[in-house]
Amino acid sequence: MGTLLRLARIRKDKRQSDVARDAGVSPSAIAKHERGQISNVTHRALRQHAQAVGVRIELVLRGPSSDLLRDEEHATVVDYLKRWLESLGWEAVVEASYSEFGERGRIDLFAYHAGRRVVLVVEVKTGIFDAQDLLGGVDVKERLAATLARKRGWRPATVSVLLAITRTDANERKIHRLAALFSGFGLRGREARAWLADPVGAARMLVFVTPSEAGRAVWRNSRQRVRRRPFHRPA
Repeated sequence: MGTLLRLARIRKDKRQSDVARDAGVSPSAIAKHERGQISNVTHRALRQHAQAVGVRIELVLRGPSSDLLRDEEHATVVDYLKRWLESLGWEAVVEASYSEFGERGRIDLFAYHAGRRVVLVVEVKTGIFDAQDLLGGVDVKERLAATLARKRGWRPATVSVLLAITRTDANERKIHRLAALFSGFGLRGREARAWLADPVGAARMLVFVTPSEAGRAVWRNSRQRVRRRPFHRPA
């Protein structure tokens, strides 16, 4: 961290005193940060230092239970989406594995609407760590979807994609910052919900799902919050 902060300062052609002034901290604090001496440093001071040299520091929680918590959150969202799609007339399969043409993997939720003959690939993400890798994986699943659907006895006419991302400030900022990369997902929020209720043609959708409210039909877009009547789980 210290090395990167120093290199970022040099790239900005700033002295440590310049960074200290812009960050609102002492020059000695800047020097300590650049030496990696951060054991007694506040997160606020580091964040202000980073902003002053044009970079960002993100706090990430790691621990024995972090993967388990992330898996539980992922499973909660997948379960909610499965039940909700089934209530709209879709047939949905969780964790559909595949091995086709050298490509291997799993689809979080693989769904089929017999009335409209639409196959839906649902990708659920609790965090966006490598956007290009994420989109590359989605493209592979979208390309293989029709073949995989026929093997299940489905008769697809079109293939659609739903990218469901858990709503966090970090995820929303990432999507906003990488808007060009995610521009292919044209349907958002209420428009995506309406299409899923009556899927005509093909669509690529991106929605945010709030994990704590995954038991209710809560869909949001970047501008507003939309509440629906509670989603009742079957007994």
